[in-house]
Amino acid sequence: IVPSLVDPNGRLLNYAVKTNNGTLQVGQPATVTLGNLNQPYTGSAINVLATTTPPGLMVNLTYSGSPAAPTNVSNYTVIGTISDQNYYGSATNTLVITIPPGPRYVWANSPSPVPPFTNWQTAAHAIQDAVDVALAGDTVWVTNGVYASGGRVVDGATTNPVAVTNAIAVQRVKGPQVTLIQGY
Repeated sequence: IVPSLVDPNGRLLNYAVKTNNGTLQVGQPATVTLGNLNQPYTGSAINVLATTTPPGLMVNLTYSGSPAAPTNVSNYTVIGTISDQNYYGSATNTLVITIPPGPRYVWANSPSPVPPFTNWQTAAHAIQDAVDVALAGDTVWVTNGVYASGGRVVDGATTNPVAVTNAIAVQRVKGPQVTLIQGY
């Protein structure tokens, strides 16, 4: 498309004409700014913040091609595109969702286990689950109970009830008489 603007009365002086992949866009340019791009993992959907100049314009967001806000630890390409018949503009940036540093918690009777297990209310039920999300230098605190689930295959054949593969500490809150790991 080769656009041409015919405006004999000079009424469209404040508008710009832009072509994009064969699509004719008539309107005023606007700016999209994407914020809140570095977020800790929470187990819930993580949305970025989109602001516009001029303010208050509707912005459609996609996260690596999907309109659904992501929940998992990863990097996501975010595209914000203005959805307004009088304006056009977009921005692209990267949303980074990371696991926050620990400690991590394990409680066999936790009411709502949710990774990354950063408090007793969201503590893991299995020790291995907390070990798997722990970062180097974290401590995994295990409270009273018998832990008989979880584990990892470590040598291709043997399953261990707990397999620690990074530089973390696993500690009991009380002692061995009230915190037991039941082996296989």
